[in-house]
Amino acid sequence: MTNLAFDVINIEPNTPEWLEWRSTGVGSSDVSVVMGLAPKQWKMTRRKLFLQKKGLEESETNEYITSRGHRLEPRARALLEMELALDFSPCCVQSRFEKRFLCSLDGFNQGKMIIAEFKYQGLGDHKRLAKDGYIPSYYFIQMQYQLLVTGAKFCWFVSYNPEMDNIHMRKVFPHPETQELIKVSLLEFFQELDNDQIPALTRLDPVEVDDEEGLKLIDELKLVYLLHKLKKKSLDETKVDYEKAKRKILDHVGHTFVKSSGIEVKETVKGSVIVTFRDGSDEPTSEFTVGVGNNVFRTDVDKRKK
Repeated sequence: MTNLAFDVINIEPNTPEWLEWRSTGVGSSDVSVVMGLAPKQWKMTRRKLFLQKKGLEESETNEYITSRGHRLEPRARALLEMELALDFSPCCVQSRFEKRFLCSLDGFNQGKMIIAEFKYQGLGDHKRLAKDGYIPSYYFIQMQYQLLVTGAKFCWFVSYNPEMDNIHMRKVFPHPETQELIKVSLLEFFQELDNDQIPALTRLDPVEVDDEEGLKLIDELKLVYLLHKLKKKSLDETKVDYEKAKRKILDHVGHTFVKSSGIEVKETVKGSVIVTFRDGSDEPTSEFTVGVGNNVFRTDVDKRKK
């Protein structure tokens, strides 16, 4: 077939060579990030992706999700192939018209010009697809990009759940309006990369504190916590000091998300400020909640309720 809009790249997915190739452009899972539609749990922003593409920040992946998804993918593919009596081979493709449009396809039947996208989903989302055909918007965007690059007739969205050991599937057809939005967004992003124009900060982008005054405020916050832990101040006094210390850091930086030396300070959408200590050397507790994440500092009231 000579009129294909893409080239098949002979490279093994999820290898160092594949990562190097992927860094030269935008993959299908990047598109939602560029468009600002990625789910919060991905912890990815346009700015962070920009830094990664520039080699200024290392890529981060959810090892549990990706490793389990890759492990379960052959089973999901086998079920799809049995259901449709068609072969779907994984492959990497690159657009002939825009070399930075890259795709790692979970399944491709070149004879029929049909692609497949396999997703390991929890039981709730898996059943929801079967019940009402629901597909999260970021997956829809991902498949529209794949359809744009390949020119495929449609994409099978295939949900697999190991507890049920079955698949639910839905056809996704090209949506020209969405594909046009994707093209515009990606070309703007490429322009930012070419011009070294870093995207604006969002609430999910942390600012690293490294100036002298900022580091002093971080130490002040840690001291407030330490004084409370050692019972050097009353609970009410510590709460007041703690709230002041948190706000000082955010006001000093002028942003809602600050990171420094094993600590994160983040203002939520509702206006409260959460502090997370990520230094695993100590696992303190306190009488008021001062963090979430790896070390969750619960209230004494919380403990009594358990």
